[in-house]
Amino acid sequence: MSDDDRLRFPDDEEFDDEPAGWDGYLGPRVWFPVGLLGLAAVAFLGVLLALNWGGSGNSGDAGQPGGSLRQPVHWHADLALVVRDEAFDFAEADLLSTAERDLNPSAHIHDPRHTVVHIHLTHSTWGEFFEAHGFRISDSCVEFPDGEELCNTGDEQWTFVVNGVTIDTLRFQYIGDLDRVLLFYGPESEDEVLAKWEELVSDEACIPSGLCSARFPPGGIEEEPCSVGSAMCN
Repeated sequence: MSDDDRLRFPDDEEFDDEPAGWDGYLGPRVWFPVGLLGLAAVAFLGVLLALNWGGSGNSGDAGQPGGSLRQPVHWHADLALVVRDEAFDFAEADLLSTAERDLNPSAHIHDPRHTVVHIHLTHSTWGEFFEAHGFRISDSCVEFPDGEELCNTGDEQWTFVVNGVTIDTLRFQYIGDLDRVLLFYGPESEDEVLAKWEELVSDEACIPSGLCSARFPPGGIEEEPCSVGSAMCN
């Protein structure tokens, strides 16, 4: 048999040369496109399953609260926003969440600890938290809810510290359980900020998480909507 014979594809006449009265045989012109459609359907279903894997009712965009890739958690992180050695007061700025007014269901602050962020969805970012509370942050500027904007200059700059390590970008940083985070603005160098970050950032996230019982206040953890074991704020 020649190479041409081995590589020859059947022509239309051969496709049509089927016995009169269908005997269950499907010619290539039928099964080939059907097979392609089947493979496409399987691939599409696979994509749908991947997007919804593990989402117990959490459908939607992964970048939004309740997204399919974001799972419920109950974490806490310590936060300090310091401008020229003066700490920003979230309570004074009316940026605390309450049972009646939840500023952001993914991550928020409430009484009694105004330096502890409560996180309720994985993949919550600091950018999401700050923007939900009226801020706008970038690598070089922070705009406050009242419209004041502070940016890096030749004399002052922002330094972002996460667990004792400086980072260039905070906006897309995920909020982790028991993280300690500092946003510092002033003339200090990076080394100078690192030398004092621990005294500027509280270390109380473990208390509502129930992980440091030796530091619980007398009588136990105060009543609050987002303490571990609470039926609210979950």
